Amino acid sequence: TLTQYENNTGFISKIHYRPFDIQWTFYSEKQGFLGRPRYKTMQHFLDKENLGLCFIESSIHDYFSHSIVCSNITDGNFFGFRSFTAPLYLYVNNEKIPNFTSEFLAYKENHKILKDKSPEEILYFIYANLYNPRYREKYLEYLKTGFARINFEVEQKT
Repeated sequence: TLTQYENNTGFISKIHYRPFDIQWTFYSEKQGFLGRPRYKTMQHFLDKENLGLCFIESSIHDYFSHSIVCSNITDGNFFGFRSFTAPLYLYVNNEKIPNFTSEFLAYKENHKILKDKSPEEILYFIYANLYNPRYREKYLEYLKTGFARINFEVEQKT
């Protein structure tokens, strides 16, 4: 019941309810007030500085337009249907760790451009690619059914 949380403002949080629609909600890690709170993912946004990439897994449309960067917890139906959020950072024992695979981190260390880029800059690059018309055209079938590859092999302008 809500009475057990009385005067506990730590459970009051901003939520990205729909794109560009930020609301306030009562958040707990248990199912109840929010039907599916997805605590395993959303804990990395609660009272923490973080960014995340919101997306859908597949699309019924002949185009891709369902990704956005967020900074708060998100509703499970953010785009009006099942949506996912990938936090840029994971907080483990209060330590902020980039949410990249060990394979990607090894690739990044040996990449002439990426090795000096912050996690935020990499997220911005991914987001820019997702909204690049040529990228969308080339990878449309992948974007409609799953996750397309992000190509980091680009020329750096001098």
